[in-house]
Amino acid sequence: RYLLNDPAQPPEFGMKAVKATWKVSVPVDKRPTKKLNKLDIDNLFAVTLRDSGEVALIDGNSKKIEYILNTGYAVHISRMSASGRYLYPIGRDAKLNLVDLWMDPPQTVAEIKIGTEARSVETSKFKGYEDKLAIAGAYWPPQYVIMDGATLEPLKIESTRGMTYDEQEYHPEPRVA
Repeated sequence: RYLLNDPAQPPEFGMKAVKATWKVSVPVDKRPTKKLNKLDIDNLFAVTLRDSGEVALIDGNSKKIEYILNTGYAVHISRMSASGRYLYPIGRDAKLNLVDLWMDPPQTVAEIKIGTEARSVETSKFKGYEDKLAIAGAYWPPQYVIMDGATLEPLKIESTRGMTYDEQEYHPEPRVA
């Protein structure tokens, strides 16, 4: 009997819900103004330790684990900012961390949840806009969130529901990755 029932629609995740998850643990004016550690940011690997909910920072020269950061459930990808100062790991649970790699030790300085399921994040790299913005896409709800690159403050949410490019048919759940 239960299998014949239509599944419930998952909850939406609008600006009010996104803002309720936004936390800045180290304000921008309290962060270092120069790199305080010996990490070679140009030769640094961020490796997902999926089962433990962590990301390992590995030195590319020595292959040694330098730091392990607690990031949350099932990190899908970690992106480096244009300057190399920040690392943005995002989990399948749509939790995005902002890690300041200049701190000793590197640590999460802000976090936010941009939906209920997500896969990817990217930062602005265009000349003159380096590190200014971050964008993360959610599978559910089908949307992307534009944030301040240094604080993850949510600035705008854009839905991706709409007409397909080819057949011009409505698609209620396009994937954003």
